[in-house]
Amino acid sequence: SPLTGPLDLMVIIDRTTSMRTPPDALPNAKSAVLALLDYLNPSQQSVGLAAINAGNLSNGACSDVGGSNWVLVGLSDDYKDTLNYDFDLDGTNDLDSTSSLVSTTRCLDYITGTDLGNPVRAAANYLTTGGRPGVKKAIILLSDGQAVKPDAQPNHCQYAEDMAAVAKAQGVEMFTIGFGIAGKDCEDASGAYVSGGDSVSQLLARMASGGAGDQCSNPAVENSDGDNFFCAPKSSDLSSVFIAAASQLSSGSALVQLPG
Repeated sequence: SPLTGPLDLMVIIDRTTSMRTPPDALPNAKSAVLALLDYLNPSQQSVGLAAINAGNLSNGACSDVGGSNWVLVGLSDDYKDTLNYDFDLDGTNDLDSTSSLVSTTRCLDYITGTDLGNPVRAAANYLTTGGRPGVKKAIILLSDGQAVKPDAQPNHCQYAEDMAAVAKAQGVEMFTIGFGIAGKDCEDASGAYVSGGDSVSQLLARMASGGAGDQCSNPAVENSDGDNFFCAPKSSDLSSVFIAAASQLSSGSALVQLPG
């Protein structure tokens, strides 16, 4: 079912070097964003793109030259203006290749350093100051690893949770998608972010709205528990998980069959 109603959505993609393994991880993440755009209606849903880590827009949004721009493309509604790009090779043109949102998504390249807090802060601030009045605001964050930045906030994991809490307090609905995170831990300067291990899953679950706990050891359970935290067991599942997250914005429940 198509998503209905107006929405301002920021998508945050992890493009850090850990996304080189497996080698199709970042390509599949980019394809998932394009599948999401194909699913959405630009007359109702405006979409922007942020990335982990930041880029330098003066050198091109896709350059791996360091920079401070977390938001690479602002809210856009031109991603289907001229249907000239068949992103999924099914014989039908789906998107506008000249849209900055589409072209920047396609050319995202790797940058080192996982900072989960600052891109959420920047995306939420953009939504609340540059979004449409009275329109639902949301962030979808995809990451495959632990927070190791920013240097100014040595408790990186707690900082990420705190920035998500600020976003939610601003009325932004938070969705998080963990890919390949089973067994990964997030360590703060003050010690373990949480005890008991598997703390990357717990962090992403806490960052999401309506957290019902972390069940990434059983993705089928986690992806059907009604909260906004999703697990993708493998990168080929990312497109269906992205669309499930978007459908939940409209209905309050995922409308597509998710991988187990």
